[in-house]
This record gives sequence, structure tokens and C-alpha cells, in this order.
Amino acid sequence: MKVSPSLKKVIRKIFPVRDNGRGHHQEGHHQEGRGHHQEGHGRHQEGRRRRRRKAHPHTPDVILLKKAWENRGKTSTSDFVERYKTVLEERKKEAEACRGAVFKLRELMFKQLCERHEAIKDKLKALGWAGELERRSVQDLIYNDPRVDRPIPMTEKGLYVPYCLTYDIHAIYSEWQTLGPYLNELMAKIRASHILKQHWNARGLRQGFEFLANVVSRWRRQETFELPLARVRDIASFPEVKAIIELPPEEKISVESFEKLLSRLPTMLAGWSTEVGRVMRVLIVSSMTTAGMPIPPGIDPLSLAIAFMFICKDCKTGREFPEMISHSCSLQRLHNCAGAILEDDPVVGYEWCASEALGEGGALKNRVDLAVEAATSVIKMFGYNPAVVTAEKMDQSDIRLICQGKCGPWDPKAMHWRRAISHAVFEHEGTYSSGKNGPPVWEVASAEKASAAREDESIVRAGWEPSDSDKVWVCNHCNNPDLSTKKGLQSHLRIGHSIIEPTDSDIRCDLHCEVLYADHTKKLRNCRSLGEDDPLRVLVASLASVFGVALQFASLPWNAQESRPLELEVSKSRLIRINPQSGFAELSEASVDEPSVGILGESP
Repeated sequence: MKVSPSLKKVIRKIFPVRDNGRGHHQEGHHQEGRGHHQEGHGRHQEGRRRRRRKAHPHTPDVILLKKAWENRGKTSTSDFVERYKTVLEERKKEAEACRGAVFKLRELMFKQLCERHEAIKDKLKALGWAGELERRSVQDLIYNDPRVDRPIPMTEKGLYVPYCLTYDIHAIYSEWQTLGPYLNELMAKIRASHILKQHWNARGLRQGFEFLANVVSRWRRQETFELPLARVRDIASFPEVKAIIELPPEEKISVESFEKLLSRLPTMLAGWSTEVGRVMRVLIVSSMTTAGMPIPPGIDPLSLAIAFMFICKDCKTGREFPEMISHSCSLQRLHNCAGAILEDDPVVGYEWCASEALGEGGALKNRVDLAVEAATSVIKMFGYNPAVVTAEKMDQSDIRLICQGKCGPWDPKAMHWRRAISHAVFEHEGTYSSGKNGPPVWEVASAEKASAAREDESIVRAGWEPSDSDKVWVCNHCNNPDLSTKKGLQSHLRIGHSIIEPTDSDIRCDLHCEVLYADHTKKLRNCRSLGEDDPLRVLVASLASVFGVALQFASLPWNAQESRPLELEVSKSRLIRINPQSGFAELSEASVDEPSVGILGESP
């Protein structure tokens, strides 16, 4: 019988090659042949490769296979579909049964957990801890303990867990004999802590915070410093300050108690800054190691160019260091929580001080990420290793980048490396872009465009001055932490202190930490080079001809997506104000309190 080559392949797959010694086809002959081979050829060397002969099936098997092969396209498909439908129905029934069993098991475990909690609570009440158990925080502390939070029944006689593989069937013992002393010791510590907190409340913990806030505020008005990292609740976590706050209730606390520490306050703030730097270095090293680019030993992680930008996990916006320290999502949230709790429960607010932000479970470690992807894409365009190159080395480069991604027509043409990283974070990865722009596509700018960009950057560095929005306004008459803008402070002075026309003695102004730490790179990030065919240049030129003024184009640190007007300064007293939404432009007098956003110089 002639067998087609395709059928031969099927036969070879179904009947694999056998190692039968002498190639006999029948099973009996196979056994005899193997025995004969073992007896008659014992003189062969051990490990010699045996000959492998192909196994041939019997003729009836070949006939059946041939018929099945010929009818494979007629009935096999429909039969397979019907059989598979039956299998699917059985699997669906099995899945429903398993799902129902899981739900029942969950209900059983939850019921047993509740019964276990109630049994433990009753036993603790019987031991005299009923007063402490009335607090919700204590119940959460007890119930979240890994020895208590187990969905297994607990009885006085013993414990038996039939569905737990780690327990033997004979592992029946009295669990309360070991759990009882542990919980009794824990409740004793909780009672001692509550007694101490009652002493603090009796003495007036809130008043102690007010004394500390007044001392720190007066000191800040008199001193000029560049590291406003620590706030009142940060300072309250310093060991020297805690020693005063936690004095016994019989010792009185006053403003003079904290004034004794003013001479050491700069040293304490420097220590705080050092601790912040340590936490950030650990974050950078961990992020780079996770990204597969470990930092070699002996290199300061904060000096690297990769450490220029950090991303908040909550709002997905980018911040520089140490600007990230004052970001509302990372630290101020903890400050605000502590401030709110201080109004209701001063003790809990004191325990929630912002020092926890630097701990293992703090905000800096859990809510801040290093912008590794954005920075790496930029640094590699300069030909450097992201794990080694420093920010100073990058600043010395004359290369400028152009993004060819889906950024829109208003984005800058040639960018400084810092501006490029910010562009990748804000326009491609952050909340502003919502991921719709895709990844950035970088291209090295030509020599002409790079030269024009460097010239614009030098103009921005030389002519930039902080505006009112870059300043933090403080009242010199009270400690009001909610004031931040000039208009808000003026309203506060008018309503709270009946001061209609405030003087310099009523107002104190500090540069915002974002400005102090950015080293003008904030303006470099928004610096835009105006080419000859730039639509904004054409718009401004047409406006200049309408208003009859001559303009010299420089750089515009302004984002067209912002809702605030673009103010183009044409002289010290006149400016062109453009509303980006309506397109309306007007020539107005420049206000001293509202300096222009754009930087355009009047031509000679």
C-alpha cells in the first residue's frame, strides 16, 4: 500500500522511534532481541551508541490512520466543535462551583475573624482593659496585630485549623496561653502612653506649639537664610525641642523656654537639611538600581544630572530638589494633616509631625519617584552615561535638543538639557499631557539654533527678577501660615489688623523655595527661542506695528497654555498685554506691583 509523505510524517509523530537493539518489530521479538543483545554482545564497550531503527505500525493501524486522514476535512471539524462545546459546559459548571466555594470560604473566614476579635475583646475586658478598648485607635492596633488578625477560631480548649496545610491534625493547643500574656503586655504599654498624653493635654500641648510657632516666626523675620526646609512641625520633631514639649506637667512651658534654643536653631536646621539629603540620596540610588543603572561608589547621587527632576506619584508633576521637599502632595499634606488634627487632638497631631516624612514609611520614600526615564532619554542624546555624568558636566555642553514628538506648535524649538527633561516630564509623562503626546522624540539642534538658544538663556539669566508670584508673603503681626500671596496678605492686614495701607514693618517677603533652589532653571525651563518664522514673533511684530512701538526680540519665559495674559514689556512704563484665550491685545501702563511676564527689550 502506497503511503503519502504527509501521512508518513503523521505516522512518525504518533509512533516515535524506539531503541529495540536489533530492530525487531514484534514486542516479543523486541524483548528477545534485547536479551540476545545483552548476552551475545557483552564484549562491546559500555556506552557504545546503539543503532536506532524506525518502528513501523501494523497494517490495520495504517488503514485507520489513512481513513482518518482522508476524512479529516469532512466530519472531524464538526465533531471536534461538538465535543469542545460539551467540554466548555462542564468547565463552566466547574468554575461556578469553584467560585461559589470561594465565596463561602470567604464568608466563613470573615465570620471566624469577627468571632475571634470578639472573643479576644471579651477576655481583655475581663482582665481590666475595658477603658483602653473604648478607643477606636486601640482596637485597630489590637486587631491589626498579625497574631490576632487570623481568620481562625479561638477557643479556651484549643485551636484546630483543618484547611491550613501548615498545621498537623494533632496540632491542637490552647492558643490563649501564649497570646494572652503578649496582649496583656501590649495593653500595659498603651495605658502608660495614654497617661502621658493626658499629662500633655492637661498642661496644654496646643499652647506649647503656639509658643514654638511665635518664637520661630520672630526668628525668621530677623534672620535671612536660604534653606527654609523645616517648618514649625518639623522643628517640633527635633530632639532638643521635643525635650521641652515633653516636660512633665508640673514644669511650666513659656516662650522663654524655646528662646533658649534660638542660638542652636541654625545648627538644627542644617542637620535637618543633611537628613533630607541623605533620604534623597537613598531614593536616587534605589531608583537607579531598579532601572538597571547602578551608581558607582564614590559618586554623590545628588550631583548627577539624573537627579535633576523628581515626579510626585500623586499628581504626576515634576519638581527639582530641594523644591520637591515643599511640594504639597509630598510633605505639605502631612503638615496639613498634623495641623488639622492639632485642632481636635493635639497629641495625635504632635505624633503626626512631618518628621515622619523622612522615615521608612514617609512621604519622600513612598510618594516621590526619580524621573529616570525622562532624564535618561535626554542624557543619552548628549552621549553620556546617566549613572556617572554630573549636572555640572552637562551644563558645560553646547548641545541643545529639539523634540519632534506630538507636543504642539507652542513648545520651544531648541532646549537646554534641564528644559528638555522638564519638557519630557510635563509634556509627555505628567498630568498636563495625560500621556496623549506619547514619548519624546529627540533630535540634536543645528549649530545655528543651538547658538540662538544659548544666547536667549544668557539673557534670561541676566535679566530675570522674581515676581510677586515667586515670593511668600508673611504678616509681621501674627503667625498665619495660610498667607502666600500679596493680595491675600493685604486683605488679612485690612480685616485682621485694621491696617489699610501697610508699610514695610507690617509685611515681610521671602523668596519662595522653588525660586531659591531652582537657580534660575525654572525660567530656563520656560525659555522659548523665537525663530524668524515663529508664529508668536509674527504676532508680536504685527502688534508692534499697530501700536507704533519698536521691539527687540529676546526670550519669552511664558507658556501659551497658561490662562494668564502675556505681557510684553516695551519700556519701563508701557507694555503690550495679550490674552491667549481671546486673542485680544492692548497697550497699557506697566504697574509696579505687577511686573511683566515676558522679557522684551526696547530697541535702541
